[in-house]
Amino acid sequence: MDASQLALLVTSLVLGSLVILSYVYLLKTTRLDQLWAGISLQNQYVYYVFMILAALGFIAFVCWYCFDRSDKSSKSKKSNSDQLAGLFASKLVVPVLVGILLASSALWSLFLSLASNRANQPVWRVMTSVTLVVTAICSILLVAGTVECRVAKWYALAGILCFGLTTVLADAVGWQASYILNKRN
Repeated sequence: MDASQLALLVTSLVLGSLVILSYVYLLKTTRLDQLWAGISLQNQYVYYVFMILAALGFIAFVCWYCFDRSDKSSKSKKSNSDQLAGLFASKLVVPVLVGILLASSALWSLFLSLASNRANQPVWRVMTSVTLVVTAICSILLVAGTVECRVAKWYALAGILCFGLTTVLADAVGWQASYILNKRN
C-alpha cells in the first residue's frame, strides 16, 4: 500500500464516520418533511435505493483504489501508481477529492439542520446548496479519473458511476431543485 492508498483509506474511514455521525445529528434535529424538502413519499423510496447503491459503489471504488489497483494483464515493469493516467496520475488527487467530498457531505447535514431550525438566516440555505455542488464536482472528477485511468477495474467504475449518479443527479440536481422550490413557497 503506497502513501496515496493509505491516505485514501484513512480519509475514508475518518471522514466517512463523520458523515454518518452528521446524518445521525441531522435526523435528531430535523423533521423528516424538512429533510425531504417536499419530495413525495413514493419518490423517497427511489432515493433510498440510490443511497444504498451510492454507498456500495463508494466502498467498491475505495476498495479498488486501496487494495486492488494493479493491472495484472500489463507487461509493464512500472509500479501500480505509475500506471495511473490522467487525473489520477498525481498521487494526491484521489485522497484530496474524497476528503473534500466527504467533508462537504458532512457539512451538508449540519447546514441543512441549521437552515431548518433557523429559518430567518438564508446563509444556511445557501451553504446547504453549496455543499451539494462541491460534492457533485468532486464526484464528477472521480468518475472522469476512473474512466481515464488505465488500471481501473470494472467494479470500481460501476461503483463510482452509481455514486456519481446519486451525488450529482439525485442530490445536487433533484433534491436541490425540490429544496429551492420548497424554500421559495
